[in-house]
Amino acid sequence: LELEYQFDDFDFAPGLVVTSLTVSRYFEYSLLLNDGQTLNGLGRRNATNFISRPMPRTRGRFELSWLGENRSTTLSVQSISKYRDESTQTAFLGAYLGYAPSIDSMTTVDIQYQYKLPKMGKYLSNLRLTVGIKNVLNEEPPLVIVDGAYDYYTHDPRGRIYYVRLGWKNGDE
Repeated sequence: LELEYQFDDFDFAPGLVVTSLTVSRYFEYSLLLNDGQTLNGLGRRNATNFISRPMPRTRGRFELSWLGENRSTTLSVQSISKYRDESTQTAFLGAYLGYAPSIDSMTTVDIQYQYKLPKMGKYLSNLRLTVGIKNVLNEEPPLVIVDGAYDYYTHDPRGRIYYVRLGWKNGDE
């Protein structure tokens, strides 16, 4: 089940404020193995079978954007619910990392600013300069007792990421 709601836009200064909320909630994730056995993979890391990826029950995203004539700013918050790790917790890794029978939830915050550059000649129109920060609060992924200590299918271990992007779109906009 995925619900998305976009709140009413409203004018703010010389621009428009747009907000949206998206929540995905899963109710079933059945896995059929080669031997005919059915497993419930919902809310689990699914590391003990080779046919599925981790499946947290809930994911959500909230966005707040301000849209001006030639610029925009967006703040987004993403969240992934906690889920179980049914894999064997080895004494070797447990001695160094600790034990984690469940994988904690993770919430990250991103910000982005975009500026539409003025037209520069016949072919250089619709240029956009974007700067942003992913994972502004530098959240670390939750502990998983594996090499690397995180779930590489679900979480990003890189921490805070700064970026600059220059984009071009063909045609008038």
